[in-house]
Amino acid sequence: MGFGSISAQAVRKGKTVELVLNQLTILGEHPVLIVEHLGETNEEFWSEAISRAGQQVNAAQDGRGAISQADIERIRQENRAIVARHAVRGTRGFFHDFPDRPGVPDPARPASTEDTREIVFALPADVFDSVLLFVRNEQNFRDRPLTDARELAGK
Repeated sequence: MGFGSISAQAVRKGKTVELVLNQLTILGEHPVLIVEHLGETNEEFWSEAISRAGQQVNAAQDGRGAISQADIERIRQENRAIVARHAVRGTRGFFHDFPDRPGVPDPARPASTEDTREIVFALPADVFDSVLLFVRNEQNFRDRPLTDARELAGK
């Protein structure tokens, strides 16, 4: 007897999905981030997360105490770096500015994968927060959604 119906609902290693950033419009279109889950199936991220957790435990044991506003800002920047490094695998609909017109996208100069970090750091805070929530939610990366217990109860 197998339990394939259970394992089929797992988050698949390396699976990417397109996240349309409806909050932004560039040249009349919503740009897209191609993202991977920030969780156990993303081995690069998971290794870094475990290492960071150990460092944080050591810092707490050293008695650093309360988190300052500077700590919060540093953590926000670290979160952006983690998402750029481990979650964003591609982009679509982002463009470099015209050289002589900052803030005006040049349709002849699309962004490349080398621009990922700069794009992530350029996202407005609220947009980045929604990206972070999306990539941390494993439900967004399942081939088949988990069966909702309320749905089963109604059957």
